[in-house]
Amino acid sequence: MKKAFTLAEVLITLGIIGIVAAMTLPAITAKHKKMETSARLKKFYTTFTNAMLMAQNDYGDTSTWDYSVQSTGTPDSFEANQVFFNKYLFPYLHGIKICEPNEQACKNIANKCDVNSNEGKSFSRYIFEDGTCFGILTGGSGSSGAAYHIWFDTNCSAKPNVCGKDQFMFTMKLAVNKSSRLPFQAGSSLTDIRTRTRAQLLQDCKSTPQTCAALIQYDGWQVEDDYPIIY
Repeated sequence: MKKAFTLAEVLITLGIIGIVAAMTLPAITAKHKKMETSARLKKFYTTFTNAMLMAQNDYGDTSTWDYSVQSTGTPDSFEANQVFFNKYLFPYLHGIKICEPNEQACKNIANKCDVNSNEGKSFSRYIFEDGTCFGILTGGSGSSGAAYHIWFDTNCSAKPNVCGKDQFMFTMKLAVNKSSRLPFQAGSSLTDIRTRTRAQLLQDCKSTPQTCAALIQYDGWQVEDDYPIIY
């Protein structure tokens, strides 16, 4: 007689495997999404920072740049904001296209991290070839410089479109006075994250998802286990 498993034993074994898989798969999926988020945030930060350096190499110090008026969603301010970006940074960001408001592919892009609470309608939008996208908006400007808000979406119009999960804020402040400048950094605040402790950034992220990218940057572009937003 040949030894073999009975049908009941096989079904029990498959059931156990199924239970273990069901318990571990969400954790594996979440870890993968966290790693993907970390990689895309770091890539965007590096790409944008390099574009700033190349622009300064060609146009000189940012104190000599022509800043746009504050963008509040009006046609004139929106155009001025886009003109500024297209002149100084767009040429140095390879593999992107301008996302015109009337394009069908752009109508589904909703920015849940929008500092103006209008889902990014007043932002100039751009799409990368890898499926990520971002928008840029002046937070006030004048002859002495300008502050900029940049939102970044790791999968553009795809879901979940949740601030702190697949959508993140960045900021920078360009000024004639070097001591007033703020380098391109993660987070929605114009406070230099280098002056914040991790405990403060963690609390910021818990209360205001728009600041969560700053915590990820502080952690070396890693989404750590205590990251408040559930994946």
